[in-house]
Amino acid sequence: RRDLPRWYCPGRRYEYSPVDPRACAPSIHASVDREFSSALSGFSKCFSDFPLDSNRTSLESTRTCLLVCNNLHVNAITEASVASRPSQSADILAVQNVDVIYGGAIQVLRNVSIRVQTGAVVSILGANGAGKTTLLRAVSGLLSYHSGEVAAGTVSFNGTQTTGADASSLVRGGMAQVMEGRRIFAELSVDENLKAGAYTRKDRAGIAASYEQVMALFPRLKERHKQVAGYMSGGEQQMLAIARALMAKPTLLLLDEPSLGLAPLIVEQIFQIVGEINRSGTSVLLVEQNATMALKNSSYGYVMETGRVAKEGPSSELLADPDVQAAYLGGESSHTSFRELKSYRRKRDA
Repeated sequence: RRDLPRWYCPGRRYEYSPVDPRACAPSIHASVDREFSSALSGFSKCFSDFPLDSNRTSLESTRTCLLVCNNLHVNAITEASVASRPSQSADILAVQNVDVIYGGAIQVLRNVSIRVQTGAVVSILGANGAGKTTLLRAVSGLLSYHSGEVAAGTVSFNGTQTTGADASSLVRGGMAQVMEGRRIFAELSVDENLKAGAYTRKDRAGIAASYEQVMALFPRLKERHKQVAGYMSGGEQQMLAIARALMAKPTLLLLDEPSLGLAPLIVEQIFQIVGEINRSGTSVLLVEQNATMALKNSSYGYVMETGRVAKEGPSSELLADPDVQAAYLGGESSHTSFRELKSYRRKRDA
């Protein structure tokens, strides 16, 4: 069917479908071999340029998997092509059209959608009350502890839907959160706090290796590893909170206002450490009011206003956006709201 649209995707993937191939979800089932065999002759023209092995009729040699729906689209993918796809193209976190309600009556988030690609640092900006912390709670499974619930939409982590999942299961699955205000165990020592962070792990050798990595990342904690955490400075406590989260060996790290209440020099150190954590392979979702630092240290950003995503885009573009500059980066404006600022500019330019 040469008249059908064709899209080419990297990794030797061809899609023949009257719909966008991104909506197609190819499945691997042995039973589809029979359907492919019967349909192969009728669709021979479609596959005339499909790069299979030299023996095109040998299903065993290529282990080709097909999904044939109503004779309208055929998706063919070899295992080799699937394996060759870069993992960075996948989303480690996907929030789709999420609404959050507290106490069964107060709606805080409205139709919020965000994505975090594997290996990326994504920032969420917004003023107090914009819904940033609520969004993190919806992702990390902490809503129920605050009388909240996801009323609509879905949250997916590592390709699995985790809407309403228990926080402990998410930690075991590779997610860790550093909450606003640090929330360390003030009565315990630095070492005891770090041991608590590794509570869900059973591999002693891996825990010891993580401890050494954390101490290399935070030399100040190594100097004070026996000290009671409550007597440390605010910057040291923030380092400890991040280090405790890293002891769980997360693939996705959620940071809620890591610069809150810290001196500018300490803020610089914290964001340098966040960069090192990301370069080691951990994806980061960063909630921050310090828009300049957040955008300079992330690849993509979202601006939240009163429970909605007001703007999104690459961090470099948001840094250069005049509305974002006026609302969050110290630009001159009499408007306190990002939405009010956009509305004012539209009226002014009309």
